[in-house]
Amino acid sequence: MKRYVEVTLISEELVKDKNFEQQQKTTEQTVIGTLSSVSASEFYAAANTGYMPETVLKIYEQEYSGQKKVRVNGVQYTVIRTYLSGDYIELHCQRKGADENA
Repeated sequence: MKRYVEVTLISEELVKDKNFEQQQKTTEQTVIGTLSSVSASEFYAAANTGYMPETVLKIYEQEYSGQKKVRVNGVQYTVIRTYLSGDYIELHCQRKGADENA
């Protein structure tokens, strides 16, 4: 089932400060998209490669500029795959840290 949500696209880049030291700069952009679950077949196929996809976000392609992190409903996700579909792009995501051994 799909539902509309606010999606915060998070981009990070390294910039030099006045002392020429690298600092991480984070920029956030909020857009509206749809949220849906990944299919069972996609989940199990990805699990064989070490990924744990959990959700699919669909937003307008022109609003996306390669961000690797997103936040939805206070939960941060890592974008593991994108799929262009007409005027939209699907962001297949897993929870941040889901691929790390904790």
